[in-house]
Amino acid sequence: LKTSNAGTNWIVQPCGVYSSELRDLTFISRDTGWIISVDSAYKTFILQTTNSGVNWIRTYFPDTTSILNTLFFTDNLTGYVSGFNGRIYKTTNNSISWNECYIDTTSCLYLFPKNDILFINSQTGYACGGVLDLQGIFVKTTNGGNSWLSMCISAEHMNEILYLGSGKIALMGGDFDLGSIYGYSSNFGATWV
Repeated sequence: LKTSNAGTNWIVQPCGVYSSELRDLTFISRDTGWIISVDSAYKTFILQTTNSGVNWIRTYFPDTTSILNTLFFTDNLTGYVSGFNGRIYKTTNNSISWNECYIDTTSCLYLFPKNDILFINSQTGYACGGVLDLQGIFVKTTNGGNSWLSMCISAEHMNEILYLGSGKIALMGGDFDLGSIYGYSSNFGATWV
């Protein structure tokens, strides 16, 4: 769906996908954006538009065994994807090829699934995720995604990241049994409440 009046009205914006769940989207301008999805054979694909969603081009992720559900692009060439296998992949050529990023799991021990990725500039980015009833995680990069540091921060998985400015980050997650969980950091994710 697309709005051009701050959400008062919405119009259907066809993307050529009719039987797959659209999982996440990111735009770097009003014209250029990407959507991530998985087809009926569980193959991840990425849709890109350069004309505000009028037309979309589909590209399949090279690893057909990876089910990915989140993406974030920082410019026309550089983007990041992640999902159920817990790995984070980076492209520097607009999805033509992807490289796996290093994730330091020393403090969290496992590559937990990632549910959201957010970059606040070209070098600093965050991701969150985890496993229901087991662990909520936060990972951070300060070198453009080349390496990530993981932190276990809650007993439930985290689903979304918000950057509030001035080093303040909020995470939201939880489950149906224990309820919602809200994590807050005022120092770029170094410590959490």
